[in-house]
Amino acid sequence: MKGLEVYISKHGRHFTERLAIAAIDNRWSPSEIERSSEAMVYYNVSEATLGDIVFLVNKYKKNHCRATKKKCLKYALDIIGDYSSNGYAFTLFTLMNSSIDLKEYV
Repeated sequence: MKGLEVYISKHGRHFTERLAIAAIDNRWSPSEIERSSEAMVYYNVSEATLGDIVFLVNKYKKNHCRATKKKCLKYALDIIGDYSSNGYAFTLFTLMNSSIDLKEYV
């Protein structure tokens, strides 16, 4: 994966919104997810970014096509609410996409 070290040095093991949009087919945009998540109570103990949440929500939707937005959000928020899952979304992404060039997302 090109640019991985540079990307991680700048953003850590977390998604920017731009990378999340490029990484997976997005059923819901960052602004939609942000608005919907405001109505839910959650604690971000894993230092997740909105990009991480966007990736996780849309990844869950892709794998569970009949899932509602609320169910997809609950899945994502459960992950970011677990302090041991810091960087989970990005790690999952790197395992699935070894050929992507991250230089343009720095």
